[in-house]
This record gives sequence, structure tokens and C-alpha cells, in this order.
Amino acid sequence: MKAHTNHQIIEHQGQPVAVVVPYDEYQQLFKEEENYSVPHEVVEHRVVNGHSSIKAWRLYRGFTQKDMAEKMAITQPAYNQLEKRPFYKAREETQRKLCEILAVEPAMMTDFEDIEL
Repeated sequence: MKAHTNHQIIEHQGQPVAVVVPYDEYQQLFKEEENYSVPHEVVEHRVVNGHSSIKAWRLYRGFTQKDMAEKMAITQPAYNQLEKRPFYKAREETQRKLCEILAVEPAMMTDFEDIEL
């Protein structure tokens, strides 16, 4: 069992401004955050160019549609249709394959249309 560690809270004029945490805990938090970071280039493909999350990640990873189709064992036209739809509309197995090939977590594939404001 891990021993409880107190965090140091740093205040300025009576208001908390920072927290000091053990380095191991900081590294773990940073590592977890890194797993869900979306590179600027992917965001740009999504926002500026209006690409689906699938296409944005494919372009970021440097794959062609033909590359992706071969990795998924489907035809290039079938892959093209898949790329035009939101990620959440793909079958679960297809989502898993896409995430594996593109080396991303499913949460990183969220399309903006999926989010209710």
C-alpha cells in the first residue's frame, strides 16, 4: 500500500496559487495527460480544413488512404467512405482497429459533432 503524501499548498495574499506534489505523482499525472494530448496539426486539420477525426489523424501519421485500407484489410473506396463519417458511427471493431493503427486512444477521436453544447 502506498503511503499517504501531503501536498504543499502555496498561497499568495491568502489565496492558493500552486500545489507542490511528489515528483513521482507529478510524472504519473503528466504521463496520463500525455496519453490524451491532441497535436496542433490534428486540431488544425479538424478546425481549419474541416476533416473528420479519422482523416486528421491519418494525415498527421503520414498514411495514405491506400496504406490505411491495406492495414485494415479493406478496399481503398471502403476506407474512403469510412473516413467521411464521424468516428462514433463506425462499428466497435472498426473503431478499435483505427485506434490501434493510428496509435490513439478512442477519446482522442471525438468529432466536434459528437459534443453537445
